Amino acid sequence: AEALGFLDEVLPILFKKLDDPEASVRCAVIDALGRSPTPEAVKAIQRLTTDPHRRVRDSAESVISKLSDQLKTAKSGIAKSA
Repeated sequence: AEALGFLDEVLPILFKKLDDPEASVRCAVIDALGRSPTPEAVKAIQRLTTDPHRRVRDSAESVISKLSDQLKTAKSGIAKSA
């Protein structure tokens, strides 16, 4: 419960930083959001796959790919246990 409260405080700050002029800041935010992938975070990360900076696009695509792999693994585990 405490961790969820922390996320409620931090996520709005991270979302604001997605528009930071520094590509390195946006990359760090993508990484942080990928560690707590709420639906809103995933949407924000997806938006950055079209960022003007290649490093930001690559970072967003990498996180989306990892999250997709994790979801596939989870679905596979659920299917096997059913």
